[in-house]
Amino acid sequence: MITDYGGWDMTVVLLLMIETIHLSYLGWDYSDGAVEDCKSPTKLVVFPSFIEYLAGVLCPAQCLAGPSGHMKDFLNYIYRRNEYSHD
Repeated sequence: MITDYGGWDMTVVLLLMIETIHLSYLGWDYSDGAVEDCKSPTKLVVFPSFIEYLAGVLCPAQCLAGPSGHMKDFLNYIYRRNEYSHD
């Protein structure tokens, strides 16, 4: 699959590379959450719901803007918590 946007090519390989990054970050953050004395700010103690997982990991629009990074940042943005709150 190759899609051409005025000279910008996007193939299925690009989507799979972004998915590899997201799945790796998700696995690392969840394994950090299993360690009690881990000080990582992105650790996940509770695994996201299935819908949150699909929204955070399988969003192809991130291929144009870049990967969001960690699931905890994505969930904070969606639910407007911490630095994303408007209070």
